[in-house]
Amino acid sequence: MQTSPLRFILALAVGVFVAYAVIIFFQSYIPKLLSYEPLADDADVFQFEKYLAALSPQAIAALIACAAIGAFSGGYTAARIEKNKKETAALGVGIFSTVIAVFMIIAFTYPLALALGICAALIPFAYLGGRVASYR
Repeated sequence: MQTSPLRFILALAVGVFVAYAVIIFFQSYIPKLLSYEPLADDADVFQFEKYLAALSPQAIAALIACAAIGAFSGGYTAARIEKNKKETAALGVGIFSTVIAVFMIIAFTYPLALALGICAALIPFAYLGGRVASYR
């Protein structure tokens, strides 16, 4: 079967949007769950880098878990939209999300564990979301 390029692009776009929406949603609740001070709304780049450097190992693990949940959700969504190439669409979401994350890591100074954890989690969890969606 032939897949529509427009449908594939739509699946990628919606999948990446869902992935980052889920990541942002869960990241907004981590400070409340782990009882540490959230980042100020009017923080600049230097305050953001200082905030990241002061994160506890539990907070870093929670941020990596948020990235994994978001990638899974985005991969699942892309695979549900795409008719034929479900796993390829999910893998595309993972790769595109990883590229965006690498640009953010380069732009800001992230702790090494957080940077490596996020980059290592995005592609496999997006692909896993695509595999789960392909069984339905």
